[in-house]
Amino acid sequence: MRQVLLKAGPHVIAVGAGLALGLSLARMSAPTADAPPAAPVPTLAPEPPPTPPAAPAPQGTAKDRIALVFSLGGKQPGHQRDVALYRAILALAPEDFPAAAADFPKRLANYGKGQVGQNKARLLVEAFMDRWLTLDTPGALRYLASPDLL
Repeated sequence: MRQVLLKAGPHVIAVGAGLALGLSLARMSAPTADAPPAAPVPTLAPEPPPTPPAAPAPQGTAKDRIALVFSLGGKQPGHQRDVALYRAILALAPEDFPAAAADFPKRLANYGKGQVGQNKARLLVEAFMDRWLTLDTPGALRYLASPDLL
């Protein structure tokens, strides 16, 4: 037998040793009939999704609210600008969104053609559409399905 193993080479011996070790470890870790069942692992219940913030009461005219959103969107990004833009988008009334969307091509062209201008426009459109979908899902989906989309 020793001659057969030597002819087969060291890789056969290593495979055989590995198989024997694996089987012995599997026997040692297998639960026995006498062993108590393992305690269940406690799990955390998923957190409910956060509720969207309440919108402030719309102030001023729709034209003023829309102009404020576009003017803030075109400013240099920063924490203060982001907070002011967030609050301005929250202050839009559901009926303001179609009128503002109609102004998008003209207003966003003023943001510039470079990477910075495109980033400002993209972020504004994303925040705007997110809020519109929250307030008036059917109206926002009609707009997204329309041929007049940006």
